[in-house]
Amino acid sequence: MRIALYADRPASYGGIETHMATLAKELVLLGHQVRLCFPRIVQTELFADAVQHGAVLEAADPERLRQLASRDRIDVLHAHSFRASLAAGEIMRRTGVPAVVTLHSPGQRLPGPGRAAALIAVSGEISDILARQGLAHARIENGVDLRRFHPDPAPKPRSKPRLRLVYLGRVSPAKVEGLRELHRAVAFRRDVELRYVSDWAPDGKARPATAVEDQLRRADAVLATGRGVREAMACGCAALVLGSYWDGPVTPENVDRLEWFNFSGRESRQRPTAERMAPAIRELAQNPRRLLELKAFGARLAKARWDAREMARRTLAVYQEACSAPPRAAAAGSRGLANT
Repeated sequence: MRIALYADRPASYGGIETHMATLAKELVLLGHQVRLCFPRIVQTELFADAVQHGAVLEAADPERLRQLASRDRIDVLHAHSFRASLAAGEIMRRTGVPAVVTLHSPGQRLPGPGRAAALIAVSGEISDILARQGLAHARIENGVDLRRFHPDPAPKPRSKPRLRLVYLGRVSPAKVEGLRELHRAVAFRRDVELRYVSDWAPDGKARPATAVEDQLRRADAVLATGRGVREAMACGCAALVLGSYWDGPVTPENVDRLEWFNFSGRESRQRPTAERMAPAIRELAQNPRRLLELKAFGARLAKARWDAREMARRTLAVYQEACSAPPRAAAAGSRGLANT
């Protein structure tokens, strides 16, 4: 099958881009031809693994995608953002190439009637909203490349007995307050080392990275949302949900509920304050047994639930069904999924 994955944002660091890169690699390994399409390529490192395995990374606007579809160069067009879904829906109308749309957040707007052959929800929260609207869809959560993201098999001995804490993720304006509060929560702790694997940090020491697995394997605990939480747990780290909201540590007791909301912070919608974060960080720094329990729990859970190979197989099944069925109205209108 010839597949084009498309997002109407520059190809750079981000959760959607990482999702697309991971999916592209796994689809190629399943024997399919995959194009990763963005209006503009800002950086290529994030996609290097997928490209090395055979995916094609290219700058493509809707007109270029329409040409590919018209010339019988793609069999399915998979959109990963609202404006991308509008373009894909128009291309489907004009060429008959099925448009599949993945909804990455409850605030992502739906394409109009008949503008998608299939919808995919990445969380139980989004799936539940679609079900209440009577919209057929598949629920396929983000997968993690477990070949890359796994615990260090030979961890190096520590030189200092400090909690190695990492903030992971792209920093939108809505997340700035939480990072400032995090910085305040650990400012005077000598038993905590905090690093920012991100594009912004309160101390000006942000260090974004494409091989984030190397950073995670050296960490004890990671603060992140969404895919970052999954990647951290796969690497054997304790995970804490910090973004626009604060949901705190991921534990065996709350993981199902936090996963339902895609580890977004929307489970509690608590404002991220230093006063809320400090006790959770203090417990991890002062309770080595609890830290080890959460690290081992995370690695087991990721292996059991979030293998990217299964994500790709299920996504491929959606493509195959979309290609074998006539286009149908998968969405009731161009509106948001929910009030967020």
